[in-house]
Amino acid sequence: MSQSTAIRLGALTCLVVACTLTQAQAPSDPSTTGTMAAALRPIAPGSLDRFIKPFEPLKFASEVKTLGTLSSLGNAVVKPEGAGPFPSVVVTHSCGGVDTPALAERMKELLGAGYLVLMLDSFKPRGQKDCRSNVVNNPLVWRDALDALAHLHTLQEVDTTRIYQVGYSMGSFSAAALSSPSVTAYFNSKHRFKASVGWYGSCGFQANPQVRDSHFLRADTDTPLLLLMADADKETPLRPFCFPLLDELKAAGKPVEWHLYGVPTTHAWDVRSGYTMTTGWGERVINSFDGKATEDATRRTLEFLKRH
Repeated sequence: MSQSTAIRLGALTCLVVACTLTQAQAPSDPSTTGTMAAALRPIAPGSLDRFIKPFEPLKFASEVKTLGTLSSLGNAVVKPEGAGPFPSVVVTHSCGGVDTPALAERMKELLGAGYLVLMLDSFKPRGQKDCRSNVVNNPLVWRDALDALAHLHTLQEVDTTRIYQVGYSMGSFSAAALSSPSVTAYFNSKHRFKASVGWYGSCGFQANPQVRDSHFLRADTDTPLLLLMADADKETPLRPFCFPLLDELKAAGKPVEWHLYGVPTTHAWDVRSGYTMTTGWGERVINSFDGKATEDATRRTLEFLKRH
């Protein structure tokens, strides 16, 4: 299956499943969607268990290798040149999984900037290439990311005071959610990411008119978060979920930052092949490669991580 086919088939199904994140059991009131009121909804005890309990935790590589010695990127730990300990990044993949040229390029950029990288693979160990079958869903990826964080804390090559998360599309939802202490506490994690970056995600999602919406960015966000998004993104649209919420969080002193790329930048702007898909709302969209946005997003990501 080609990269573009995998992403096209999987783009929507994986996004529906986090609708139980909050206690709300009905579609959002349009007057509160994308506001602090929506982001304040509490996480219902046990509401995510059915998505995560059937699955065993992932196993991560105990040996830290260089990129040239790897046979597979999935759940491997890769170090840059030089002597550690290194600041480190858990890379959280999109619906296309780890075997995408774009993700390999992003990994090389992080290594080149001096970061040790753990490339999270939530799909293959569970017999899944991408998210189209809806086996692996957002809450499970969140647990996986926290397990990866805990694993990095055991490695002598890692500077445990500087462990970050960078996520793409589905992985961006993880970056937003795990910036919340209440979401992290749901998984009984002893550790937090120092800061997180999300590429072409959103602050919430509603896959189609029949499903409840999902809120990933929470009002209690307390670790630095940078969201890089495209105004013309129709696959994970920004509105109504991110605005005025981001402005309200910023006004409340929350450590959130964002940058919007204008037209013609689309979702998945770093995927060189581009792809088309039909949203759950019946709209046919074309996502295209944008080299300038990719270069700028990489620059912003590295500058943000360096600041934190």
